[in-house]
This record gives sequence, structure tokens and C-alpha cells, in this order.
Amino acid sequence: MTTQELKDIVRESQLELISDEKKYDTYITGFKSLDQAREFADKYERNLYLIDVQPNADFYTEAYPRTEKIDTSWLRSIFVDEEIEEVKKQFCQGAYIYFDNSHVEDFQQVDIDETVEWMREEEKNEKEIEEFLSEMNGIKKQIEGLADNEIIVKYTNDDRFFKVLARCEKDYFNEKTNTLTRIAVGL
Repeated sequence: MTTQELKDIVRESQLELISDEKKYDTYITGFKSLDQAREFADKYERNLYLIDVQPNADFYTEAYPRTEKIDTSWLRSIFVDEEIEEVKKQFCQGAYIYFDNSHVEDFQQVDIDETVEWMREEEKNEKEIEEFLSEMNGIKKQIEGLADNEIIVKYTNDDRFFKVLARCEKDYFNEKTNTLTRIAVGL
């Protein structure tokens, strides 16, 4: 099937296309439910995504590909097609720790304050501490802004963080971050 044929199907199905000209990506949106999007993706052999869109922006801020397993070695963020409680179970074992929007104080105390205290005891220089604080405060801000179906996961083997979105049944708006998350299929 050509891209033009798929665009015609999108128009006939009364769906819409969102393009990011800077990244050359185009997504199909306007699905009434996750099930409708999943059926469309399966039927036309396309990938299912959640995309974050800033209102009044011409491009999406982040695309979350659906994944079937916990291989996040190359991803900054993923979409797991399961309920949030199941997602949390996956990411609270082995080398993974998750943070939801209720963990802000714990993250500050353990992952920031205690680490800075250790860095000072180890006589790390102020530049290293400032760089660490800058990075961790950015992650803390992300944790504060999480919606109820989102978590930040820390992979403890290399101290890497990534965002995980769980199943949502329809598009939703996160007032904390002024972001619209949409169910989408890659063109």
C-alpha cells in the first residue's frame, strides 16, 4: 500500500494527519479509542504510538512507540499497552525502579539529597555536583508533571531514566504540563 493510498483511507475514515516537518514524521490521529487505533494499526501494518502535543505548536514534543517487552536500551520513552498497575509491576523488579507523581519527596530525599551528601563526602568538585543537580532537578520536574498513567523509570545498571506511558482509552490533556497526549498510528 502506498502512502497516498493510506492518506486516502485516513481521509475517508474521518481521521487526521499530524506532521512534524522538522523530524519528517507524520502520524494519524483522531481515533475515538485505543481499540480503534490498535485495529487500524494492525490492519494496515503500522506502529501504534502515544504522542505528546503542545497546544498551538506545529510539531509533537515526543512520540512513545508501543513495546511488548522491557528492552529500553535505546529508548528515552515508551508506551506499554497495559494498565498502569501492570506497568508498575514490570518496572519494580530487577534493575528497575519507577517513580509516579506521588514519589516527588522520596526522589528528592533519596536520589538527590542523599547523593549530594555522598558526593560531598567523597570530595567531588562543585561543578560535578552542579551538573548532577541540574540533571536530577530536571527529572524531578518531569516526575512532578506526570499524569496518572505515566511513570519515570530508573534503570539502575547505568542510572538512566526514561518515561513510560501506560494504556489510555482516549486522548487526554495534562494540565500540569500543558500537553495533549494523543493516540496515534505512524504513517
